[in-house]
Amino acid sequence: MYNARMVKMIALYKRPADPAAFDKHYETVHKPLALKIPELAEFRSSKVIGGPAGKSPWYFMVELCFKDKDSFKRGIMSPESLAAAKDLDNFAKGACEVFFVEEQQTAPVPAGR
Repeated sequence: MYNARMVKMIALYKRPADPAAFDKHYETVHKPLALKIPELAEFRSSKVIGGPAGKSPWYFMVELCFKDKDSFKRGIMSPESLAAAKDLDNFAKGACEVFFVEEQQTAPVPAGR
């Protein structure tokens, strides 16, 4: 049995030809657009540092977290969200995969295992 905690939009970005240009556009243009999305509870971003085989085709991951499905629906369909989606063509055209997920409540890992 599980209890849903939050709903997320996860964006995975492929490794860009010019990482510095990607980073600059993301930080100065795209991230500020994403942070304007209504009902956004948390914004998380991560650089991918590798995978089991070494270098990963993925470069960057973003999680937009919403407290529940209704908040997610309102946020993701907002004009602010649509503006952020439109900006993808300016720096990551064809290089971003998006997933919508429902986070599951997990048990804590026992100490000293």
